[in-house]
Amino acid sequence: MAPPLVDTHFHIFDRSTPLLSHRWNPNGEEARIEDILVCFATYGVTHGVISTASIYGFYNDGFRDALARFPNLRATANMPLDAPQRLFERMSSEGFVGIRLLWRPLDEVPDLHSEEWQRLLHRCADHGWHVHLTDRPERIGTTIQTLEEAGVRIVVDHMGMIDTAAGIDDEGFREILAAIDRGRTWVKLSGAFRYRSPGNAVAAARSLIDAAGWERLMWGSDWPFVGHMETMTYREALASLDWITDSQMRRRVAADTALDFYFRDS
Repeated sequence: MAPPLVDTHFHIFDRSTPLLSHRWNPNGEEARIEDILVCFATYGVTHGVISTASIYGFYNDGFRDALARFPNLRATANMPLDAPQRLFERMSSEGFVGIRLLWRPLDEVPDLHSEEWQRLLHRCADHGWHVHLTDRPERIGTTIQTLEEAGVRIVVDHMGMIDTAAGIDDEGFREILAAIDRGRTWVKLSGAFRYRSPGNAVAAARSLIDAAGWERLMWGSDWPFVGHMETMTYREALASLDWITDSQMRRRVAADTALDFYFRDS
């Protein structure tokens, strides 16, 4: 029997998905749940986690439908600050497992210490939800520490996406490594193709494999590779696992850690 494989980061959308007009859009492309499941079947992926994006706003019906149809899936969501307890309860039962803060594009970010944000974060913590985070290098350490204080677990996108001149010597990357050591932060081995400097991606991957590979690192494809749809393939996304030379560690990154993190109650 082939070992399990978990894709912890992919997106779905079709032409019926209402998108926020002031955000980026997928240029008429579609990424349907049926299409990613073809990739799953082709490459032996057994479980997956749908990642929300800023363009969806608070629209989660497409995710909800996919979760209802396929019990091997989980999803993150965008949630309003005043989301009531009963909404968290309902969405938890449907397979939603976290919220996403896609803050890297933002020049200014909300105040996580505000009453409204603290209430949302504590409700996430109460329901075992995590915060899926993308932020700028100069802010990410402070953001992670504030999230930790609220009691939530953090999953950092795309190896931290510290694509600066300093690379892994950047203070932001060092903050991510320190957060891993504190025990409430996980990182996704994903998105290497988004780095402007391939050397930064390789260095980040190797550093994270050394620091987090046994229990805090998970793999994700970032399918359908928005912005790179014409050049990136699912096979190439899977090839990032080849950076892990220890077979037991590779299984942990490819499946075991993610199964425990996202599917432990199933």
